[in-house]
Amino acid sequence: QQYTQLKNNATLLLHLLVRHDASSINATDTAGRSAFHWAAHCGKLGAAAYLASAHASGGVESHGDLLTARDASGRTPLDRAVRSDQPVLVHFLCRLYAERNNDHLFLSLV
Repeated sequence: QQYTQLKNNATLLLHLLVRHDASSINATDTAGRSAFHWAAHCGKLGAAAYLASAHASGGVESHGDLLTARDASGRTPLDRAVRSDQPVLVHFLCRLYAERNNDHLFLSLV
């Protein structure tokens, strides 16, 4: 039962991972997808927000921009969210991108 609770709570798993080895968040699978790509693809808003927060605070050493990182097929986390029909994540990622780039016009649209 405890394993099932952990498996279903991506944010908790990421928190435990960061506590154990923060650099492993930057790891990718064989298709070049990071934890952020997977959070976007699976609609895990809590996990995506946690990763974005850890990235922004410097809690996780970054290898490139979290939002624009491309997997082996050239897709960004936003591409993954759109393709897997995750409107909440699409909105979150667009808003995050606009905030990071201080794009007031885009922010007013999302």
